[in-house]
Amino acid sequence: MENGHSADDSTIPTWINSELLTEILSEDLNKDVIVTTFSAKRALPKGENYLSILYRVEVEYKENEASNDVEKFYMIIKSLPEGEIMQRVLSEIKGFEKEAYMYSHILPAMYQIIKSTKGKIHPLSAKRLTCSRDNIIVMEDLKHLGFEMAKRQEGLDLDHCKLTVKSIARFHAASLALYKKDPSFTERYVEGLYRNDMNSGKHIKTNMEALASVVETWEGYEKYAESLRKISLTALEKMVEIVMPKKDGFNVLNHGDCWVNNMLFRYNSETGKVEDIRLLDFQIARYSSPALDLQYFMCNCPNDEVRFQHRFTLLEVYYSELADYCKSMSLESELISFEQLKEEFEEKNFFGLITACTILCVIVAEQEDVPDFKNMKDDNSEDIGSSFAKNTVSRKKFREVFQKLLVFYNKKGLI
Repeated sequence: MENGHSADDSTIPTWINSELLTEILSEDLNKDVIVTTFSAKRALPKGENYLSILYRVEVEYKENEASNDVEKFYMIIKSLPEGEIMQRVLSEIKGFEKEAYMYSHILPAMYQIIKSTKGKIHPLSAKRLTCSRDNIIVMEDLKHLGFEMAKRQEGLDLDHCKLTVKSIARFHAASLALYKKDPSFTERYVEGLYRNDMNSGKHIKTNMEALASVVETWEGYEKYAESLRKISLTALEKMVEIVMPKKDGFNVLNHGDCWVNNMLFRYNSETGKVEDIRLLDFQIARYSSPALDLQYFMCNCPNDEVRFQHRFTLLEVYYSELADYCKSMSLESELISFEQLKEEFEEKNFFGLITACTILCVIVAEQEDVPDFKNMKDDNSEDIGSSFAKNTVSRKKFREVFQKLLVFYNKKGLI
């Protein structure tokens, strides 16, 4: 017990202490404060986050010893994942560096541009809190501003999806303006996930082999199993090519990981309708075609009705917001036409297929299927990965969605 500190479980690191919290609060509030008590707990259960650990911290503080006015402050502290394999993955993709720079430099620069052109800032993400400690990112806790996570396994309805693609459009548009000002930031956001190396290829092959072995047991879908195996042989090469920004093409800073758990929504207290969103987790951010974010989101996050019947509706909503922001930023000359966006989106269908084959199973996974990545080592990572993939793709929820996707991509000529 330190200054009334209580940790809700034994996994809270000792470095989350009064000294660290005093530094964070004093910097943010721009005045000296005394932390009187705090509590910390894991923010998410197993299966809700993979490349980091999130701690939810509630702090009580006052301005001086004599004061009786105790105030509360809520924050999220994000640190490196447990286990050598996950830490190595994060290191290889430079995930922590990308996200830290996003919060410290990119988003503030975007807000400056938006404020000077639109007059009003619609926040894209959580507010970052300054901290001198290495390998952590500290943010305001959006839960206490009324934001919450949607249920990942249910799929987002049309209202949630419209709000999301609008937010993605604002982020993309601001990055265009930023590029015009200083293109050097793109050097920090080169592709991290799909690279010509053994680890990238192993992940895709393991997932798709597990997927094919399950698909061949589905009555009426057996024919797709061999196609998936065949695709897996060259999938990495194609993905490496697809994610490369085209020279003289329409490229933006992509979020890179637009799945349900990386966005928080706020709802109207009277109507219950969704009315606001914040994007989180920029560890896989990349500079490339905007169609990559759109494909990733539309393949993995909506419910089936939206996924298959409203794809072009969402493209229209996205483009309308993108064009509006580009116009206000005097970037009309940089903007592609809606027809060009549709072509670009269709061109990237293979990207959507591979993310559906490798990411969708994680999104609909049951908590009990998620392995303990902390204990994953080089000598057992392939077995654990294969077992995880096979368990998740065997689930009823995944089968219901993926069978429709198989038919969809077959009609597109990809399977």
